[in-house]
Amino acid sequence: MKNVVAPLLAVAIVMCLRWALLAEGKKVVLSAAPEAVFEVLKEVVAGEFRIESIEKESMTVSFRTGMSWRSTKGQDGSCVVLPQREGTASMVVCNTEKRGSALTTWGEGGAIQGKVLKILTKELNKRELIPASEVVK
Repeated sequence: MKNVVAPLLAVAIVMCLRWALLAEGKKVVLSAAPEAVFEVLKEVVAGEFRIESIEKESMTVSFRTGMSWRSTKGQDGSCVVLPQREGTASMVVCNTEKRGSALTTWGEGGAIQGKVLKILTKELNKRELIPASEVVK
């Protein structure tokens, strides 16, 4: 039994480290002006999570999630709106980081990032700020 456990444990550790090293935020490029996107982003995040801070100058919204079936301590997240094409378009980048000492979060961070971008783009489209083709599926 000892001969089987050590290699399996080593594989599990390598896989977890690989996921951690390859993790990156999700992003979307939108045709709406950065200021409009930032205003809607604040509303979307406030409707889903607890806002920690809003930085108007850098157009950044920081937030915290609560406990879920994937994580007992939740995630810290932030989304930033970056001007594109001389301020006529925007790129929104969302990233999350697990809280606590869990080795992995089983994809929770990516799910949260995707959720924010999906709700954001649906709301922007509803307000006719972006076309339906830019809505995250």
